Amino acid sequence: MGGMIAGEQIGRPLGYANNAGIWGLIWDPKVNTEGSRQFIRAVVDKYNHTPTSRGYLGYAAMTQILEAIQRAGTTDASALMKALEGREFDGLKEGRSYFQASTHQHMQDVLVGEAYGKELGLGHYKILATVSGDSLAGSVQAGVCQL
Repeated sequence: MGGMIAGEQIGRPLGYANNAGIWGLIWDPKVNTEGSRQFIRAVVDKYNHTPTSRGYLGYAAMTQILEAIQRAGTTDASALMKALEGREFDGLKEGRSYFQASTHQHMQDVLVGEAYGKELGLGHYKILATVSGDSLAGSVQAGVCQL
C-alpha cells in the first residue's frame, strides 16, 4: 500500500522553507475526525511527535491487513484479497474509506493543501479542500486493464 508522491514527501527533501504551491495530500494532522484525533494522540504519546502522512499510510495499511488476516483466518494472498474486497473502514477522514471490490483499490478522500513553507501548528499545509475518493474513481470494468 502506498500513496501519491506529494505533500510531505516533497517538503522533506526540498526543505520546508523551499516548499511552496498546492499539493494533493493523502492525510494531514488537521483532519478533524475522532479517528484522526485518536491516531494523533496515540502517536504523540508513544513517539513524542505528530504523525506524518507516511505514518498514516503505515497505520492504515497495517490495521487493514491485520484485520483481514483475522477475518480470513489465514495469510494466503487470495483469501486476504477476498477479505478486503468491498471492506469499509475508518480511514481517519470525513468521507468513506474502503477497498473497491472490483479493482482492490483503496478508495479515500484526497486533501488539497497549500504549503506554508514552514511548520505552522499541526503540519505544513493549509487544507483548502477535500475531494471525495468516490468522485475520483473511474468507471469499473472488472478484469479489463486499460493503459
